[in-house]
Amino acid sequence: MDDRFFPGDPALTLVDKIGIPRGSQVIVECFIPVGGIAQFKQGMYMAQSDLWMCHQDGSMEMVPYLPSELMPLQPPGEPQEVVEFQGVVV
Repeated sequence: MDDRFFPGDPALTLVDKIGIPRGSQVIVECFIPVGGIAQFKQGMYMAQSDLWMCHQDGSMEMVPYLPSELMPLQPPGEPQEVVEFQGVVV
């Protein structure tokens, strides 16, 4: 698991992805470990590597990012309870 992020943290995107340009701010929501399965509107997806599901403020459309594709926007603080992916992301 990537310990640079916790659910609810803001992050800066380092790559263009699914309508979110590089340099955009997103909110980190949940972690999907390698081999985890997520369900999207388009179908099921098995994570080939560790992923963070993120969304832009004001939108709940989730977009997957590799940990290396995100930069933290706040200094590390006290970790909150980490919510690891346990089911289906819709």
